[in-house]
Amino acid sequence: MLLSLTCSLTVQSQTDSTKVNHYMAMADSLLDERYIDASIQQYKQALSMYSINKNWQKVSECLNDIGYAYHLGSNPEKAMEYVQSSLELAIKKGGENHLVVGQNYNTLGILFMDNGYYDKASDCYKKAIKIKSHHLGPDHYEISIMYNNMGILFHNNGDFEKALLYYNKALSIWIDKLGKEHRNIAIGLNNIGQVYWENGKYDLALENHRKCLDLLKTLFEEGHIWYAGTYNNLGIVNTSIGNFDTALHYYTSALEIRLNLLGESHWEIANSYGNIGGLYLEMKDYEKAVEYFSKDLGIELKVFKVPHPLIAYSYGNLARTYLKMNQLPLAIDQIQK
Repeated sequence: MLLSLTCSLTVQSQTDSTKVNHYMAMADSLLDERYIDASIQQYKQALSMYSINKNWQKVSECLNDIGYAYHLGSNPEKAMEYVQSSLELAIKKGGENHLVVGQNYNTLGILFMDNGYYDKASDCYKKAIKIKSHHLGPDHYEISIMYNNMGILFHNNGDFEKALLYYNKALSIWIDKLGKEHRNIAIGLNNIGQVYWENGKYDLALENHRKCLDLLKTLFEEGHIWYAGTYNNLGIVNTSIGNFDTALHYYTSALEIRLNLLGESHWEIANSYGNIGGLYLEMKDYEKAVEYFSKDLGIELKVFKVPHPLIAYSYGNLARTYLKMNQLPLAIDQIQK
């Protein structure tokens, strides 16, 4: 869930204020639990009330939140439509350096990054950090969100040193501002664990992911969507060190949570299928690997526009598997795609 900036409402009745606050609180809660359609419905109720009261800042923030909700629901066109509308309104009413504009750039950065446009994402994040640092200072909580997103961007680009730098910047602010038992600390531990895994430092990776899981158990009931990410990452590390049965247990646990909360056609489901396919490839169960890689690719083709790096990666996984099966024509077919 993205942060919503607080600002005073324009003149409206106490009843209206209570009602719109209820809509926003419900929307945020539903989005956090990944009930995407229900959250969007609540946001749109709030948007209607903010529009009636001509509160442009709240209208812009609400448009931004709706766009982010569509993003989490794997609807990139709608996501971009709403966030761009939010940005245009904020610039028109508040100018290029308004705080709401900074929030819009952060959200656009997330949209571009998750769709593989890393240069555009970097530009948006830099604009967001510049605007928000000017208003809030370099150690404000909202700046930490930007640092974390920059960490993800460098992580995705394979610059692990800079990724770790930005992840630790974010984590340091979170511990200072929020304490050690907050959901954001779990995010930091998770992200740092992933960097260590990609650097081959598996002991440090396991240490951070286990700390993350222990913290989640104090914050959420079993079955919360955040468990899925941690189970998934524990599966990845255990695959790397050859603990295949343990890895399959974690991958299956992640998949069950995601299917329960997100449905069949979501990019996080594709991620689970791809990881299970990779595990079966390591175990030399090539038919199972093809089955799960194909499921992964099928969802990605529905969710993302071609070309997309994840789609290319999935074709590559199928090609590698067919080569292991000595089925050269099928492997070549996947490579050509």
